Amino acid sequence: MFVPHSPENNRILKFTTFKYWLGIITLLIVVFIIGISSLFAYMIRSNNSLRADNSRLLNLTTIQNSLINEKAGQINELNQKEDSLTQKVEEFKEKFKEMTDSYISSSKTSRAGDRNEREFIEDAGKLKAILESLDKASKADDKDFADLSDTEGKLKKYTETIPTLWPSPGRVSSEFGSRKDPFQLYTKFHSGIDIAAPYGQDIVASASGKVTLCGWYGTYGYAVIINHGNGISTLYGHTSRLLVREGLTVNKGDVIAKVGSSGNSTGPHLHFEVRINDTPVDPLKYLDR
Repeated sequence: MFVPHSPENNRILKFTTFKYWLGIITLLIVVFIIGISSLFAYMIRSNNSLRADNSRLLNLTTIQNSLINEKAGQINELNQKEDSLTQKVEEFKEKFKEMTDSYISSSKTSRAGDRNEREFIEDAGKLKAILESLDKASKADDKDFADLSDTEGKLKKYTETIPTLWPSPGRVSSEFGSRKDPFQLYTKFHSGIDIAAPYGQDIVASASGKVTLCGWYGTYGYAVIINHGNGISTLYGHTSRLLVREGLTVNKGDVIAKVGSSGNSTGPHLHFEVRINDTPVDPLKYLDR
């Protein structure tokens, strides 16, 4: 019943029990539908957000996997380079030890003439090939191999003491071994090789070492002897001019004298010897061809 201020406009509304419960149920249904709709809308927004996050994560995972694969490839490449370099260094050390035991061991001095010096220059060539590959690797931009230069430098010092460099360009006019002596006209042992060359041509050190003799040396005339260590020494005879002094350390390829004809000589040439523990051996077995 609605009762306004004026009693003339009173109104009476009557609801049956059915209409009452129908209204209640309708209201509940509307509230339920609104709630379900809001829940679905929230779930849709959350699902879309999760999909976006999942997509970003997938992209990030893809990028990370790509980077991991790239880094793994770089690490594998570096490991392979390191293994290769380690193998080459060990190969060099093993070969050098083998050469030391075979050619310059003091315990084998008495058998110097029996050793196969022909193999020496081939072994020296193998050492050079190893060093060249190390040199190429050290020139790469990889900072991981920055310390290789120190190791390479130490290894190069070994080969620098092996007399493989021709002391002077020219024709071999007399080889190592027995020959007819040009002064006494009978067969005599020739302890080195003679290299015919123009008077005054440069003579260089066949290997690095220390000058132990520089001056007149009997029939050799003006001569230079260099001690290269490990029992190896070289002699340069019949020179016209000496450019070093005793006690001086020279490097492989340094100019040490000039070609001449001093001492017992029939003309301008260089007499060159390689000695192992003071025993002359054939220089042609050592010199690079």
